[in-house]
Amino acid sequence: MTRRTKDEGATVEADPPTHQEDPILTQAEVARQLGYHPSTIHRLIAWGLLKGVKMPGGIYRIRKSEINKFLGGSALNKQVQ
Repeated sequence: MTRRTKDEGATVEADPPTHQEDPILTQAEVARQLGYHPSTIHRLIAWGLLKGVKMPGGIYRIRKSEINKFLGGSALNKQVQ
């Protein structure tokens, strides 16, 4: 699936971000990086404050860009190990 973007008046096809460009993190990884408990991350998703994708089995994955939006655009500098 591609999305369309405008580039100097021309419509250009753009691929969705790759995992290297916008990593997908687990609730535990997000919690560890933000200093929260994993259940807090789950609640933030349930309340609609943080956007996550529900996977089979009821677990959530969160894109790094969504964490940055939640933090108000600040960069998340820590690397997932």
